[in-house]
Amino acid sequence: MPPVFGRYIPDPHTYYDALTEMRASTVEEKAVAINLMYDHRVSVERERAFDAFVKHPCTAFGLRKALKDYFEEKVRERKLPHYVYSDVNACNLLNGQPGVRPLIKPETKLIRVLDLNGLKGVFQWAQTERKYRGRWGRTFDRFPPDMNDRAVMDFLDEKMESRSVVDFVGTVLDVLNEHRLEKKPFQPTWATMWSAFRDYVDEGPDRWHQVLGMDKPSSCWLVLLRYTVREAGTVARPTQLDSGWYQFHFPSPPPPNPPLSTGGHPMDLKASADRVLPEYVHKQIRHLPEHWTVLAPNNYGRTTAPPLPALADERKIHHRLLIHHYGPSVRSWMNDPI
Repeated sequence: MPPVFGRYIPDPHTYYDALTEMRASTVEEKAVAINLMYDHRVSVERERAFDAFVKHPCTAFGLRKALKDYFEEKVRERKLPHYVYSDVNACNLLNGQPGVRPLIKPETKLIRVLDLNGLKGVFQWAQTERKYRGRWGRTFDRFPPDMNDRAVMDFLDEKMESRSVVDFVGTVLDVLNEHRLEKKPFQPTWATMWSAFRDYVDEGPDRWHQVLGMDKPSSCWLVLLRYTVREAGTVARPTQLDSGWYQFHFPSPPPPNPPLSTGGHPMDLKASADRVLPEYVHKQIRHLPEHWTVLAPNNYGRTTAPPLPALADERKIHHRLLIHHYGPSVRSWMNDPI
C-alpha cells in the first residue's frame, strides 16, 4: 500500500480509497494526491490536527474539502498560523524554539515576491478606511470598486509606471502592515534565500515567479522584498498543508539530503530549469520601505504571462533536478512524481 505523509502506518490508512480515486482523476488531483502520500514533513501531530477536518469514511471530495478547510482555518487568516507551533510542527521549525540552536542565522537575508494584483481586497479596504486619509491621501481614490481584473491592472499600470512609484509602493507596504493588524493577515509568506535568488534578479519578473513556483497565468505587477530571518521571526520548512489545494507545490526529499536548513524546494515553472532554490514559510510581517528600495532599480516589474509547461512535465523536470542534486536516493523516496 502507498504511504500517507511518508508513513506506512496505519495500514490500511483511512485515506487510501480517496487517494486512489484522486490518482485516477485529473493531473491536478493526481499531483496533490502524490504530495499527500510523500510529504513526510507533515508530523503525526499535525496529521491528527488535519484529520479533524476530514469526514469519514474519507472520499476524494472529502479529502479535497478538508485540505481547503484546514488551510483557511488553521493557516490563511490566523495571526499565528499552525506552522509556527512546535507542538504540531517542531520537525520543520528552523529557528524560534527555546533551547534549540537555530539552523539558519538571524542575519541571513531572505527575499519574497509580492503580487500587487492579488491585493485587490486590501486596496478596497484602504479606499474606504477614512481614518488613514492623512497617511495615504488620495492614493486609492480611483481604485475600481468592482475590482474587475482589467480595471485593477489599469489602476496599477498608472501607479507603477508613474514617477511616484516609490511613494506608491511605500504606501502599499504601509497599507499591508495596517491591514494585517486591523483586519486579518494573509498567511503564509513564502520566501527563499537572497544568496540563491540574486542571480535571477536581472532576468526580470517573468523569471521571478517561475523560479519560485508561483502560478501566474495572467499578467501582474510583482515587487521584490528583501529582509532578514530576524525580521521574519519563526521560519519553517513548508508542507502541502501550508499550500492548501495548490498543485504546483512539491514536497522535498527527507533529510539528510536535503538538510533541514534548506527548507523545501519550489518547483521552477520553466521547462529549461537547471537548479533548485531553498523554500521557507513564515508569518506575515511588518515590511519597511527599505525592504523594497534596497534592491532598486531592479525591484519591480510587470509580467508578460508567458505560457507554462504542462503540470505533468513540470513535476517530471523538478523530480529529475532533485535526483541530479541529491542522487538516486530520491527515487527510493518518490519513484514517480505524477
